[in-house]
Amino acid sequence: MAWWRSATTGGAADRQQERVIHIWDARTGQPLSLPIPHPDSLRQISFSPDARFVSVLLRDGTVQGYETDTGIAVTPPLEAGGQIAFAMFSPDGRRVLVGGAVRTCRVWDLTPDPRPADELVAYSRLIANRRLDERGQLVPLTPEEFQALWTRFKPGAK
Repeated sequence: MAWWRSATTGGAADRQQERVIHIWDARTGQPLSLPIPHPDSLRQISFSPDARFVSVLLRDGTVQGYETDTGIAVTPPLEAGGQIAFAMFSPDGRRVLVGGAVRTCRVWDLTPDPRPADELVAYSRLIANRRLDERGQLVPLTPEEFQALWTRFKPGAK
């Protein structure tokens, strides 16, 4: 069992076979959210300063962020290039610092991006210089595809 507690909020992962996090009011013992399921055994849980989010460090070496009110995942499983040693929130609660056991750290921004999903997908293609083909395989962009995306997203483009 992993657990966390402050003056106002507490959280616990029940028996490992349940793979569920329960969050409660530390004063009353009443639940504050729906149970949050997770896919693997826990190593650590931590709450954002405002307790809106919880980061769950799993034994498989990934971290995932969840909304504490709803239990909805707000991140995909996050990796740090090797076994993760810790995860912690920034003081403003908008970022998660993930540290690896092989001296690597990554910072993940949890701020929602208001852009439409198709625009984010197109932008990620430009950054990665890759796209998914009709079979779902990653393939390099053609020069024409890259140019079209660059024209769309270059600084100053509208």
